Amino acid sequence: MRKKISTIANYNVPLEVTLLVLLCVTSIIIIIAYIVKPICRKELTFIVAVIGGGAMISIGYYTATSLKVSIKDKKKEHSYRILGLCSRIDIVQVRLLIETHVDDTTISRKEWYKRIIGDKGLLGAVTTLLGMFEDISLGIRMGYFDEEVLFYSLGFLLPWHFFGLKYYVDEERRRTNTEYLYWETEKLADAWKSHRSLSKPEKVYTWPS
Repeated sequence: MRKKISTIANYNVPLEVTLLVLLCVTSIIIIIAYIVKPICRKELTFIVAVIGGGAMISIGYYTATSLKVSIKDKKKEHSYRILGLCSRIDIVQVRLLIETHVDDTTISRKEWYKRIIGDKGLLGAVTTLLGMFEDISLGIRMGYFDEEVLFYSLGFLLPWHFFGLKYYVDEERRRTNTEYLYWETEKLADAWKSHRSLSKPEKVYTWPS
């Protein structure tokens, strides 16, 4: 069965390939003209300089674009790695241990703090989770993670965990005289609670409908 000409001819060529072909064809034409028309060699030299400059600009542009795409992909890769860490069985057990106590409304915040300090397992779980959140917040501010990917996975859990542990954090700041303890996590929790981006405060996240 014969194929339509439009089907054979209809294919997509990357723009950079097209530019490379045009550059090669133009170069061949200029070389031939340079040999055949000695009288025009000054003009041809000028044309070569212009084309060369344009080629360098194009190369710089596409290099920068490729680099930007590569960095964005790397950020997403790092984000999925940390999400994978958050889903590990030991971390999930840590979260469940905290959530079980956070949901206990029968005790005061003061008793909640004493329970954490008095239980090595619970204390280890709290410091592990807050430390992970601290790393996530710092990684977002430093441009290491893709914040949007992390928000749509942890946008509810991270603020909920942090504010559920806020009394513990405040007491530890007072006890250690360190006002910036878990400061990164608090900034991220504040931003995400309002659906705002930490790295770009003007950006607002919305949950898919």
